[in-house]
Amino acid sequence: MKRYGILMLMLSAMLLTGVANAQSGEPAIKADVPFNFTVDNQSIPAGAVQVRSEGQAGTTLVIANTEAKANAFVLPMKTQSLNPSERTVLVFNKYGDRYFLARIERSGSDAGYQMRETGVEKELRAQHKVAKEEIQLAAK
Repeated sequence: MKRYGILMLMLSAMLLTGVANAQSGEPAIKADVPFNFTVDNQSIPAGAVQVRSEGQAGTTLVIANTEAKANAFVLPMKTQSLNPSERTVLVFNKYGDRYFLARIERSGSDAGYQMRETGVEKELRAQHKVAKEEIQLAAK
């Protein structure tokens, strides 16, 4: 019961800081994703997907398909490149028929997000049975 209370307190704090930062943060990234994918061990169905940053300094991402009522709260690693990205993209790793969100880049920005590799993705890569492909999906 104590765990549940702590979890609820943490979620409340994240939501409150998210509301405070939502007004001044970057606009959400929107993309039509034609396949189901996994991010941080959570499945997101195909469809209209929205990515927005939450929390202080945008350290948490909310990746959601609101039509399917599915979302994931993710703590990605921030990345920095030498050159700004030319376009906004969601980058997926594909193993056979399984897709995993790997990176997010925003047009005109040298900052991005790198997702942590899931256990399933590591296992698929280690098996060498399926070649890894990188899929870049344009977003707005």
